[in-house]
Amino acid sequence: MDAGIVHVHHDHMVNLSVCDNVGQTHMVPSVPLLAGQWEPSDAEYMVCEWMPFQKGQAAKAVAAPGALETKSCADGTLATGPGPLPEASPAEQSNEDEIQAKGLTAPRVTLAHLQAHIAQTEIVKHVSPSGQLLRWAVLTTRNGFAVTGRPSAAVSPANDNAEIGEKVAIDNAIKELWP
Repeated sequence: MDAGIVHVHHDHMVNLSVCDNVGQTHMVPSVPLLAGQWEPSDAEYMVCEWMPFQKGQAAKAVAAPGALETKSCADGTLATGPGPLPEASPAEQSNEDEIQAKGLTAPRVTLAHLQAHIAQTEIVKHVSPSGQLLRWAVLTTRNGFAVTGRPSAAVSPANDNAEIGEKVAIDNAIKELWP
C-alpha cells in the first residue's frame, strides 16, 4: 500500500498515513520500519520499508563527496557518525571475540550503533583556579537524550593538548551511553 510518514518515533518506528486498495486514507501509529535488521514476526501485522528507489538514493548520498564517515555494522546496516570509533578495551574485544565465536548474530547494540545515533557533540571547557583545563563532551543523540562522561584533564597545564583532551572527553562520554 502507499504510505507517507507523518511522524518518526526513532530510526525503526514511524506513524503512517496509509492509502488502502479502495482509496481510503487511514492513520496507522507505531509501525516498525524494516531496515535489514530483522524479519517481521507473525505478531507484526503491519510493517513498512523503503522502496528500492529510496534505498538507491540514500546509497548515492552516502557515497557523495563530503558525506559523513560510514561504517558497516554487524547487522548489515550502515552507521554514520562524527568520526572514528574509540578503540575497544581488551575486555570488550575479548567479549566481542567470544560473541562472534559462538555465532550470536541477533541484532544487538554495538559501538557503531551508539556512534551512529549521536546527532551533536559539544565540548565544554573549564579552567580551574590553578590553571588546570578540564573538558567534558556533551553528546546528544537523535532522540534528544544527552549524556556527558568524566572530564579529560592533563595533570600539568603545560601538557594540555586540545585535540587529545577533546578525544578523551568524547571517548569518556561514549562509554556513558552504554548504561
